[in-house]
Amino acid sequence: MRIGAWAKTAFLVVTFGGSAGAQAGPSPQPGPGAPDGARALVQQMIEGMGGAERLRGIRSIRAKSIGYYHHMEQSERPEGPWIVNYTQVNELRDFEHARLRHEEQARAFFYQSADWVPVNWVFEGGAAASLGREGRVSPRDAFSAQQAEESLELGPERVGLTALLAADLHLAKDTVYRDHPHAVAAFTWKGFPVRILISRESGLPSAVELTRARPESVFWGPWGDVTFRKSYALWTLEPGGVRLPRTIFTEWNGLPLASQTVDEITLNPPSADADFAIPAEVKQAFLARKASIEDLPLGRASTPPQEIAPGLTQIRGSWDVGIVRQPDGLVIIEGPISSGYSAKVMADARQRYPGLPIKAVLTTSDSWPHIGGLREYVAEGIPIYALDHNRPILERLLAAPRRTAPDALARSPKPARFTFVSKRAAVGTGPNRFEIIPLRTVTGERQMALWFPELKLLYCSDLFQRDQKGEFFLPQTVSEMVSVVAREKLEVTRAFAMHLPLTPWEEIAAALDKHVRN
Repeated sequence: MRIGAWAKTAFLVVTFGGSAGAQAGPSPQPGPGAPDGARALVQQMIEGMGGAERLRGIRSIRAKSIGYYHHMEQSERPEGPWIVNYTQVNELRDFEHARLRHEEQARAFFYQSADWVPVNWVFEGGAAASLGREGRVSPRDAFSAQQAEESLELGPERVGLTALLAADLHLAKDTVYRDHPHAVAAFTWKGFPVRILISRESGLPSAVELTRARPESVFWGPWGDVTFRKSYALWTLEPGGVRLPRTIFTEWNGLPLASQTVDEITLNPPSADADFAIPAEVKQAFLARKASIEDLPLGRASTPPQEIAPGLTQIRGSWDVGIVRQPDGLVIIEGPISSGYSAKVMADARQRYPGLPIKAVLTTSDSWPHIGGLREYVAEGIPIYALDHNRPILERLLAAPRRTAPDALARSPKPARFTFVSKRAAVGTGPNRFEIIPLRTVTGERQMALWFPELKLLYCSDLFQRDQKGEFFLPQTVSEMVSVVAREKLEVTRAFAMHLPLTPWEEIAAALDKHVRN
């Protein structure tokens, strides 16, 4: 489990789509790849949903739903089981004016509460804003704006109409999906490929796939061109003769991410401009934000880098980075966020310690933001130390397609120089020499610690983070690191971690003791 910076925006915008469940009649059998055949197929799909006139007559929709999504990145291992976030959503989508209001009540382990927590936001005029307590409005991330645009234009109420406007609408090769044949209508939307899987039996859409880079997100961005597939079920005939599905199931690169089922639909509900209003200064702040994680500045302006010991610097940010000077070169601790961020880290290291080469980078966790910048080190031919358990996810990361937003490795591919660590191993010489220690604990199964014996200093990967009260977030993870210290017979006086500045070890041990005694 990763406890740092966990609160990502999930794919929870409620969109509708189709399965083979509705009785719309068989689709035509157009010739492969013929543009007229593609248009005929999509038009038949639209007719099965009630017809173009009725779909265009849906100026807005209010959908109330329940569902869940998986915290894939935050779970103990990439293949699951995953930590679940439960949701209740009330969403108003205004197609006529291209705006959206999303009201959500969420419950998850990470909220440290059994109560429902509000997660509300709006999209209007190309900007997204969070709606906080007591009327507070603040800029939201660009990924939320993407979600809203995709919901408004690629949700099934509109995806057929959007497809018919595409100059490159065509038929791709038929595929078998849900055990029966599907036609595939393909087109480009905003420069990204979209595929509609249309049942050859019912003529309705079973799924919509969108493939695009997500450099706006620290969670999805590292994976390059990712595919989100939204598949659909539970079709219902709504008042006015429109068929809409009530369940949407979302997959990310083939893995199950989320599911949402609509309890109540209102077509063309009353709404007001105030429902979507974003103050001008908030909209300006949103538009001024760095949209891409590749462009994030190094560190955090409010928290300057800290020299933990001579030649050992921690650059503070949402995901911290360490720079270790040894007699024969520099070792970077962690390769987080993005290729662009890693380029900034390497430039800082070379300026901070001139004349020394970067001889290695260590990744101590499989958390996606932790490994998001490793491709840049591969592009520069720098060796990588990583835990043996993390080999599969790192190989997937390096093989991820980067056609729409290529980085240095995509432009000039080369093999990685990995050292996979399976047991305690020494790195370097001198006062900043250290040992890599695989944790092999239940929560830290995919993590490693770094032990600096001359400094009596321990780097604790992603196991430590304080909450808003200043207390350690998960006593379980603290107990695991304390047990590793005892197991490895380490005489620790100080510790730091990905999300923890330099801290006396006795303070950490005392916090665990207090929790156990309570």
